[in-house]
Amino acid sequence: MARKRRKNNGAVGSTLIWIDNQRRVDVSREPVSSALDLKINAGETIHVWALPGAENQLQLFPPNSELAQLRDLLLLEKGLGGKTVSWDAGEDADVRTYRQLEGFFRVACRLRKSGNTLRLTLPSDAIDLGYFKSGEPLIVFCAGELVELWPRDRWREVSSVQDLRELTRRASRALPE
Repeated sequence: MARKRRKNNGAVGSTLIWIDNQRRVDVSREPVSSALDLKINAGETIHVWALPGAENQLQLFPPNSELAQLRDLLLLEKGLGGKTVSWDAGEDADVRTYRQLEGFFRVACRLRKSGNTLRLTLPSDAIDLGYFKSGEPLIVFCAGELVELWPRDRWREVSSVQDLRELTRRASRALPE
């Protein structure tokens, strides 16, 4: 199912994995569960929110993050908590916010009983909307508390280097001495 090609277990790393026909990907437990601060036992499933990003990636949020908790409110309230939205409010800032929050995906995270694997199951909408395709590779990128899922082709585009001098300047600012 999940054929692993490249792996980096440091605080920053990326792994090339395959998504199966049931929208599942198996990842090494430690980098993802640490980054998302998942409190999960073997055989247990929890859900995290994934935000569709501007670069066609999905960013997973820790369950205790402020944005995940706000999205939970929308789910639990089954609406706007009594707030009225009029027919002509389509371009209001609040309505744009509701749309963006509604665009989040719920990703199931299950810690496998055997091995040290965390299974992520993407919702069918993530496939139907074209973020990923079953049977194709994707990249799991972790950096600190950031966890992203990238389509392979988009990853090649966003990770390619065109100006080595500019990359060196940015890396000097981004990385500690």
